[in-house]
Amino acid sequence: LYLKILLFTFRESFLSAFLTIILALPGAYLFARTYFKLKNLILSLSLISFIMPGVSIALGFLFLFGKSGIFVRFLGINIPILYTFWAIILAHIFYNFALSLRIVGTQWMGLAPEYEEEAMILGANRFQIFLYVDFPYLFPAILSSFLIVFIYSFMSFAPVLILGGVRYVTLEVEIYFYLTKFINFYEASKLVWAQFLILSIIAYILFLTKKGFEFEYNKEEVNLKKFPLWGVPYLFVIFVLIFMPMFAMFIGGFWDFIHHRLTLIWFFNIFSHRFNPFIGTTILRTIINSINYSVFSTSLVLFISILGSFYMIYKGRYKNLFNMFLFSSIVISAITLAFGYIYINTWIGLSPRFLIIIAHAVISLPIIIQLIFTGRGTIPHIIREASSIDGAGIISTFIYIELPLLLPYIISAFAIGIAISLGELSATLVLYGAPENATIPVAMVRLLSARRLGEAQALSTFLFITAFILFFITDRVLHRKRD
Repeated sequence: LYLKILLFTFRESFLSAFLTIILALPGAYLFARTYFKLKNLILSLSLISFIMPGVSIALGFLFLFGKSGIFVRFLGINIPILYTFWAIILAHIFYNFALSLRIVGTQWMGLAPEYEEEAMILGANRFQIFLYVDFPYLFPAILSSFLIVFIYSFMSFAPVLILGGVRYVTLEVEIYFYLTKFINFYEASKLVWAQFLILSIIAYILFLTKKGFEFEYNKEEVNLKKFPLWGVPYLFVIFVLIFMPMFAMFIGGFWDFIHHRLTLIWFFNIFSHRFNPFIGTTILRTIINSINYSVFSTSLVLFISILGSFYMIYKGRYKNLFNMFLFSSIVISAITLAFGYIYINTWIGLSPRFLIIIAHAVISLPIIIQLIFTGRGTIPHIIREASSIDGAGIISTFIYIELPLLLPYIISAFAIGIAISLGELSATLVLYGAPENATIPVAMVRLLSARRLGEAQALSTFLFITAFILFFITDRVLHRKRD
């Protein structure tokens, strides 16, 4: 049974990563090398899919492909994809597409145009230029993106649990069942160790490929090319696969599934006291909990990231080992993390709220620390040297020189950390214990279990709007920084 589950987890993760890269590669070229209107808006909106919780993604697909969904109701097209293997794959592509697009696109933007021009002078056609010039340069980013998507798909929980149905079980879902349904820590620990060892090997390969990013980035403005004709059908495919599920996540909370019309009834329901038994507490309490967890966990991660950046910049010993340690949490799934905290908590007896804050901090650590490291990497080292020559210490240099330059990245990291914490489900679902500790995603799961789809959709819409506002602020801050 375990071998069958492991093989299925490998198969769905590999296909998810492979198809995500195939889909993102043309988009990376369009966004890095061509000009068209709404490019920045599309980039901004696409990243919302990455920070939305898995349960919201699953609800979006239910509203899109369900019997009363958008395709059947408005287009008259019945696509029987729910509760199939391909529903899981599509959900993973939707979740990871923006991340792959940004990783590969950023690398492509750094390719100096002289290399392609020289190849063209030597008689190379467009395909040969891509194969012999672009692809070798992009390969480290492509490989890194593939491994990251593979890891995230390997640890996927809510999309598999909701969209896959009872026929499809991954290691992460099986661990959850043993922890919460069967209360069998021994069997859960065996699967946890298997998952951790497999992902550790993959993460080590990912760490080695990071050296491929050590290139001289082209800082000169590149003349963007004319938007190609093939870009039109490509953007249409992206609209169907990425933006239609987003639209479904947004509109689902306003849609009456019985009378097929727009309504606010679901929002009124979740804020009425008669629906408290479905959640176990008031929705206002879950919102306050989510805000508290996100603010405290993100503040903790920012503090760790800034301290870690000091160590990396000022040539501390064992820098590679320290860097690997900080990014190691990417291979620890949320369920595995929660399992470890439950085991430790049998000795020390910490509050579930404290454990949730620590879990959210560890989950958001790799992304936030990468943003802070990137921000400090953009500050020329000559500025620190000049400050040192003038007699300023490390702390004074940071406060008066680096901090004003780093502030846009700190704000961006804080907003993204808040969004990740607000949408975290897996670890919270295991750790929250009593209903008064629940968060918005946990309330969504409880409403789904009670067959209250409309109210669950309303909470998903609320999270979508919150994530959009947070990311819009983030994008504006970074855009101002670039200007």
